[in-house]
Amino acid sequence: MTEKSKRKSSTVWIIILAILAVPVGIPLALGLGAGLIGLIIGLGAAAVAVVVAAGTAILAGIIAIVTFPIAIFTDFGTAMANAGGGMVAIGIGILLAMCMVSLLKAVFGLIKKSKNKIVGGKNDGQQHEQQHGHEQQQTIQ
Repeated sequence: MTEKSKRKSSTVWIIILAILAVPVGIPLALGLGAGLIGLIIGLGAAAVAVVVAAGTAILAGIIAIVTFPIAIFTDFGTAMANAGGGMVAIGIGILLAMCMVSLLKAVFGLIKKSKNKIVGGKNDGQQHEQQHGHEQQQTIQ
């Protein structure tokens, strides 16, 4: 066999394998894409739920503390427990909010690093601008 016929036969085999791989590859890619989208939506829903829970806990604590002067005249022990529970609720709400903020910072940092690895470079927009600016300078000269 000559070199040219070897290239043709290997090219034919690659085309045949590509044709056979397409029916498997497309559903696999669609499934992975759907799974990734579902994961992103699920994480976003969980983040929103924690933020809402934190806001609700803070609001419940504020309401409990505001109602303390009214409840103190009916039953002192219940009023104290209500105020203490309100302060605990505010603390839990702030703790949840702070944890979610730090978690979201970490997740977005990870997403940014992954994007930079995939796209290739930290300042992709600046590199693009420099390349096109360099090409424009060459065409002007």
